[in-house]
Amino acid sequence: MFTDFESLSCPKCYWKPTSRNFWSCECGCLWNIFHTEGECPQCRHVHLGIECLNCEQMSPKKDWNIHQRMFKKEIKNTSFYGRFFYFFVELFREIFNIKVDKFTKIACPKCKTHPIQTNIWECICGCRWNTFDTGGVCPKCKMQHKTTQCLICQDFSPHKSWYK
Repeated sequence: MFTDFESLSCPKCYWKPTSRNFWSCECGCLWNIFHTEGECPQCRHVHLGIECLNCEQMSPKKDWNIHQRMFKKEIKNTSFYGRFFYFFVELFREIFNIKVDKFTKIACPKCKTHPIQTNIWECICGCRWNTFDTGGVCPKCKMQHKTTQCLICQDFSPHKSWYK
């Protein structure tokens, strides 16, 4: 698989990996973790976190993409786009008479956007689910998430502050 190493850097120390860097898996395999999207070619274990070979700090693999981090920062600093998107979601709900039942009592404390049933958050263990179905508790690893990121304005708020 082709990897654009120019777009990768450690989110903590900004070290840039190359194709000549190798990580090790618990099974003993050595490989370039970015060539396989974090999947060990020997045991097929998917590594969700990547340890920087420079600062030795763990970070989620999604945070290693420079362009992704810059895009999220732009969206966060420009809430107009989030509000514009939210307007169309609300219009779509109204036109097609989509019921939002329990989610009408849940909203982002910063931009006031209501989540919908199909919204998905991801835990560091890799589990993907709607965090409001379980009150912020991951159904796989049972981790209690204290904060929740809004999918519209991208801000983090205490999970309990989402409930009206």
